[in-house]
Amino acid sequence: MTFLDRAAIEEIIPHRDPFLLIDEVVDLIPGERVHARKTVREDDWFLAGHFPGQPIMPGVLTVEALAQTGAVGV
Repeated sequence: MTFLDRAAIEEIIPHRDPFLLIDEVVDLIPGERVHARKTVREDDWFLAGHFPGQPIMPGVLTVEALAQTGAVGV
């Protein structure tokens, strides 16, 4: 089992703020399994205006976070 912080993730994929959408990898077996986390905060840029009063992370960014997780896992 491997843990990666943000700096280690940035060594693997080219994404940077504000479009690096994973904060940490908590479990990695390359080519087999990867488990990453993104902490969504109230002040995240993508929540402003995305359903005011009921903010959610846009689906397209959720899919991008999954793609980034997959890229780290290969």
